Amino acid sequence: MPAWIRDQHGLQWHLARRRGDIESTPVSMWQKRVLALGSAGALCSVSYLMYREVHPVVAKAIRDAPLGPMSDTLRSATPIFVPSSCQEAAARRLFEKHQQLRHPNLLLCLGFSESIEGGMMSIWEFSPGGTLRELIFRYPRVKAVTINRFGLHALTALSYLHERGIAHGGVCLDNVLVSADGKCRLTGHSGDRKAACELFYVHQTCYISPRMATGALPTPQCDMFCFGLSTIEALTKEPCWKWATCEDGKSFGTSAELAELMKAGGKPFSDALVQGRVVVNVDLLRGSDVVDNYSRNIVESIIRCLSLDPSERPTAMEVRETSKEMLLQAGLTLEEDELAVSTSDDDTCD
Repeated sequence: MPAWIRDQHGLQWHLARRRGDIESTPVSMWQKRVLALGSAGALCSVSYLMYREVHPVVAKAIRDAPLGPMSDTLRSATPIFVPSSCQEAAARRLFEKHQQLRHPNLLLCLGFSESIEGGMMSIWEFSPGGTLRELIFRYPRVKAVTINRFGLHALTALSYLHERGIAHGGVCLDNVLVSADGKCRLTGHSGDRKAACELFYVHQTCYISPRMATGALPTPQCDMFCFGLSTIEALTKEPCWKWATCEDGKSFGTSAELAELMKAGGKPFSDALVQGRVVVNVDLLRGSDVVDNYSRNIVESIIRCLSLDPSERPTAMEVRETSKEMLLQAGLTLEEDELAVSTSDDDTCD
């Protein structure tokens, strides 16, 4: 992995390294965000996207690259991968579509770099608060009204996407980033999910709907199911899935095996969901601790999000309105509404 990358505008971004760390490889950076410093002094986070179609020799060289700095001998023996004209054009079209999605609760993609073998580096705005998962588990006593406000931010972003016929396809606590002012912004979205999946290898996590587990493209209803899964973890700090019960009354596995399966995601988890070996841990939402801390209307709307019938799931705007009621009762102002109006006005002017 180089010490720096160059984006499509010719600007350099220096990748962060910790003292004593072994040099990263492209595969080790996959599904991760790495801090980078721009030549103009700006901070950003970068993530690696692997092209789906890569020559087998190049793919093996990338996959089997040893840890540590690459020697001159190894570097000269490593095949050079250059994206095809079709791949490069498709990547630029995706970036242009992504740039059209602008909302205060969506993380902005600043650019991309083709400096890395076998894929592309996406350059994102820096969000110092980290992910919502990290924040919630870092501060175990976050107030219910604060959690509700975080959810409102995510729902506002989902409403914006769904109104434009775009499904996020990866709603989870890891794709909600927190700014220094406490605002949450959704990331991991794409202006054309189908094209992105055809161009890049997109790893599927355990935060999927039954429809997505079959290999189908996500829909707004799928996003709401995944929002329900994320809410279970945010409110209870417990896994959103559990083993189903066999005919003999025993579970299909242990807690450790479930944790490993959820961590792996991909086809193993999809198969388990399709086969009915794992089910949503929805009973956690019916516990007295959750109902007492959050309004019954909110809990019921989240449970509806987890319905196996997509037609019974509420929209992002409907859940947002329910969530807004709790904040109004707490006497909090909702500047998100003003931002949504201003964004809508900007779209109209365009």
